[in-house]
Parts: sequence; C-alpha cells; structure tokens
Amino acid sequence: MFRPISILLALLCPVSGKEIPVKWEFSCEFCAKTLQADVGDVVKFDQGTNHNVYTMVNAEAYDSCDFSGGTNLGANAPVDVPIVAKDAGKTLYFGCEIGGVNPFHCTSAKMKIAFEVAHVEKKQCNPGKVKKQEKMEYEHGEKK
Repeated sequence: MFRPISILLALLCPVSGKEIPVKWEFSCEFCAKTLQADVGDVVKFDQGTNHNVYTMVNAEAYDSCDFSGGTNLGANAPVDVPIVAKDAGKTLYFGCEIGGVNPFHCTSAKMKIAFEVAHVEKKQCNPGKVKKQEKMEYEHGEKK
C-alpha cells in the first residue's frame, strides 16, 4: 500500500544516526558481544585481508557459527551496513566465515557480533518545534 505521508515524513524528518566502528580482526574489542543500534546508524566493519562479513539468519546460527542462508556482504575491504527501518526491533547477526567447514575465524577467533536494533518511535518529529502559520485572510490584497 502506497503511503505518501510516510514519504513526506521521511523527507521532512530524516533519520540519521551514528557510525559504529568495528575493527574486524581476531578477538576484536566487540567480538562475541551484542551491541545496541538505532535505525539510521551505520555499522562500519574495518577489515583487512583474509576476512569477510557474513550475515547469520538467527541466534542459533550465531551461537554455532552456521552461515547457511547468510549473505556475504564483502571481503578483504571495509564494509558499511546501514541500519534501516525494517531492522527495528530485531537483532542482526554478523560473523567472519573464513576457515572452512568449521569456520575458524568465527569459532576460535570469536569474529562474530550482534546488534540489537531499537524500536522506532512513532513520533519522529517534535511538533512543538514546528512553528504554526497564523491564518490570515485577505480581501483584494489587503489584510482584513
């Protein structure tokens, strides 16, 4: 269903967030942890060679480093993952799939990370900050 008001709100009240840097390497600072994110944030995986960023489909896949059904978002180069509205209220799972059948980078080097994405508030704009235009009536170009 087409909702022109949602497009208008997106234009008038854009959601912009913060950058969440992740140094993607063995036993990284945030590896094997769950971080908080908001819609509009961008997760920035800073990875060197011999690494990739894969999605994982759920918590069970994350716990067991199972990449079945996941998506390769990029390898051997930085990867930016924008957090979008459809991610709100979900947990996103990522890992490094390098290492064969038992992906060593994920299992032993703990190269996996999760992001709990906050729900989006229904009120994105603060109506108190919008100045109302006074209604003025005119007759033949003159104010009544």
